[in-house]
Amino acid sequence: MNCNVCGLYMLETERTCPKCGFMMIDPSDNAIKQAGHAVGGTYDQGSPTFATTVPPLDSKESEALTRRYRDAYLVARATILIARVIKMIGIFLIVLAVVGGIAAGAVGQSNLDSRVFLALAILIALLGLVFYCVGIIVAALGQILLATLDSAVNSSPFLNNGHRARIMHL
Repeated sequence: MNCNVCGLYMLETERTCPKCGFMMIDPSDNAIKQAGHAVGGTYDQGSPTFATTVPPLDSKESEALTRRYRDAYLVARATILIARVIKMIGIFLIVLAVVGGIAAGAVGQSNLDSRVFLALAILIALLGLVFYCVGIIVAALGQILLATLDSAVNSSPFLNNGHRARIMHL
């Protein structure tokens, strides 16, 4: 089968043209017909294809949608960056606690100040561990947001492959 728009040969199992993004769908599906009319699609009774109208790459609608996704990707990447900073603070606190513990041990066991210093080093190490764990959780949230955005961009009927590549920086 060939694409009705660009003429590229496509396998019968392919539903979207890899070159132009034209959607090939079974015309007997009434839900598809109704959805197509709702989003400005075109449907021809005699044709075995249904196509949603996808705005060109430089249209105002396309730019608005691209800007929305670009902002969402920026939030996801910022979340991941913040998670890295939180984990680095945790690592710094743990290293500081280890160095403090070594210094407290070098002073001697009999001195009361060294015991207080060692207890403080343990507390700082625990605080560093908490920071590191929170950083892992924040990084996971950022990665989940990225995956959700990738899925939304990939499945949007208002975007063609050119839009998707530009939005996802591919």
